[in-house]
Amino acid sequence: SDAIGESSRSRGPTLRQLERQRRCDAQEDEERHIYTQEDWERLRRLYRDQGGTTVEYPEGEVMSVAPPGFVPPMVARQTADGKGRGVFATRDIAKGEMTYGGKDNYAFFSTGEAFRRFLGALPDGEACDVIMWAWTQRVPVGRDFETLIAVLLDSNSLQNDAPRNGRKGQQVANTGCPAGKECAWFDEYALIDIREGDEFLCDYVEFAESDLWEEFGL
Repeated sequence: SDAIGESSRSRGPTLRQLERQRRCDAQEDEERHIYTQEDWERLRRLYRDQGGTTVEYPEGEVMSVAPPGFVPPMVARQTADGKGRGVFATRDIAKGEMTYGGKDNYAFFSTGEAFRRFLGALPDGEACDVIMWAWTQRVPVGRDFETLIAVLLDSNSLQNDAPRNGRKGQQVANTGCPAGKECAWFDEYALIDIREGDEFLCDYVEFAESDLWEEFGL
């Protein structure tokens, strides 16, 4: 993949400028599209066709324990509390059980130019969604760490944010890496018993590093 450095600070519109160009604010009050499996497959195919980055785990890094063909026990739909879209448990899930695993459906971008190129192939609504879902993160690549833009191209991208330790009466995260467990970078587990129909919530600050966008000129 392209090295992150001066070359990653490619000239082009910033995230805020891209949002204005695509009129993302005008879509905030609308009921947003629930993506189908065909939609996700099309987005992942576009990513691959554009030469998507391959990210390898370094030696000694904890590998995903998701079994082959693992299907996350979740379904996407509109929330009842006004947040918009969310993902919900399709069955009862015991504390400690895996809720998501592996990185097969992730898209990683090593330059701002590559991210803008991906957005440029999308209609306004999908481009605004990808901007909203994307985050920056230092991830293990080979024997080192690299700063990348990450986007999850499946229904789990609709998982909403909640703090792991919230105030009384506040929604709190119910998925993530349990305390004391050595988790692979992209694996998630139930932090409590989750009932069928409960919304999955994770704490974004546990993986997203929002201060890295400038490294990409975004």
